[in-house]
Amino acid sequence: MDNFLSQIPLDFSKSNRKIIIRQVKLENINAHQLLEIIQKSEERKKVVLIVVLDDLIEENPFYLKNNLTDFLSFCKNQTNETIKRCTSRIWINLLRNKEILMDFDTKEKIIELHFDWLLNDSLVATKSNCLSILFLLRDFSPWIKPELKAVIEKQLPENSISYKARGEKYLKKLIKES
Repeated sequence: MDNFLSQIPLDFSKSNRKIIIRQVKLENINAHQLLEIIQKSEERKKVVLIVVLDDLIEENPFYLKNNLTDFLSFCKNQTNETIKRCTSRIWINLLRNKEILMDFDTKEKIIELHFDWLLNDSLVATKSNCLSILFLLRDFSPWIKPELKAVIEKQLPENSISYKARGEKYLKKLIKES
């Protein structure tokens, strides 16, 4: 595993990410081990590995199934926008898969984290992903829909076109569901 860590090229290309994913599979590195490697890595390598994990989860959402608590703990401490964007995409993929069951506490922490990122100084891609996550979890608790609706209404005028497109889409659905 340490050999794997030392050999990771600092390259975001799709071909390099495929090579790393192949190596993860070849060395039978489970999600817990990969998360440990990511946490121990210096910032640039951490970013490359999170992008790889994002690709890996898109291909196989069950990879993280038994390590959601570890992944959530990792996410809470992140400030790098690329890492936040990728981890939020990972959560979207996990939440869309109805076969991946999450307990009450995990969902509550996911909601808290992503409302925090949505309301604070995250960049537009992360904020847009947060909208998707919170929309996917809107029925978890009765307070989510009105809070999400209020945040979208407040943030729409001050955000980019991509945020506005996603925000307006979810706002229409939230109004329709009310």
